Amino acid sequence: MSVKLITYTPNPEEILIKAFSQCYQLEKKGKNPNINVVINNLKHGSVLEHVQYTFECKLSRTALMQLTRHRIGVAYTVESQRYNNYYNGFEYYIPETIANDEYLKEVYKNFMNDIKDFYQFLSDCEVPKEDARYILPNSTMVNFVFSANLRALIHLWKLRLDSHAQKEIKDFAKEIMDITLETLPNLADPIKKLVFDK
Repeated sequence: MSVKLITYTPNPEEILIKAFSQCYQLEKKGKNPNINVVINNLKHGSVLEHVQYTFECKLSRTALMQLTRHRIGVAYTVESQRYNNYYNGFEYYIPETIANDEYLKEVYKNFMNDIKDFYQFLSDCEVPKEDARYILPNSTMVNFVFSANLRALIHLWKLRLDSHAQKEIKDFAKEIMDITLETLPNLADPIKKLVFDK
């Protein structure tokens, strides 16, 4: 797994202060809006949509399938298994329950190497990549670009940082949260409270 922040809305806290101030006409009422207007109204989710983040990521196909269930306020661009060769640099995810057992881990790796070799065999037989990809497992790592607004991210964190979430997507959500909250120093604790207080 890997996550890298590519870009985000500049001055996100200032944007949110301005948006909430507009919502409640604070300046017209002679009030000086500050970060407290955001903290006190974080549950007013639509205003959070003004702040956007874009990440370059790598996950297994299994975790990506879980992630793409999040459709509102997000966008995905995924590398194509149809056009790209997966023999060189073939990467795959090993679930923790397998990785922690030396025997299972070895069997798993051997099986993945067999898949990799068969994939190359199909390529050597001039099978198009779009057809050879059918043998690639869901554990195959895939690169993608992921964009989401802050409201969508908070929703993702509430679901994917839950104790029932699968480890890979939970690790991904935690990494996304850590990176995002670095850009929101005054909102980090209130957002964590919103996410983790059930």
